[in-house]
Amino acid sequence: MVSKRSIPLWLILSIFVPFAALIWFVLIAGDVKKLRGEDGPNGILHLLLGIITCGIFFWYCYYQYSKYIEDVQKAKGKPVSDISVIALIIGIFFGVVSMALIQNELNKFDESES
Repeated sequence: MVSKRSIPLWLILSIFVPFAALIWFVLIAGDVKKLRGEDGPNGILHLLLGIITCGIFFWYCYYQYSKYIEDVQKAKGKPVSDISVIALIIGIFFGVVSMALIQNELNKFDESES
């Protein structure tokens, strides 16, 4: 099931505890994987690639995770929100804001639907 997380809480934690943003990123990747089934992202691997590339890989993840969510929305007949380009552009400057946008989309899924 996709976990509903408090966006303001995670934003505040990410600002004051930098490792919280990394944990939040892995949790988001896990939820996206749950939605897609086994064909989803590996959060730990993507985290390591993001760190190795000095954050550039995270930009790809913000875009791709948004696309994954859009695909699941289409498949479930839900209203589609394509935030991929916005998440990418904002993610270049403020990664936690992109994660908040993605988390907002994840929070829209009911637990029974995931």
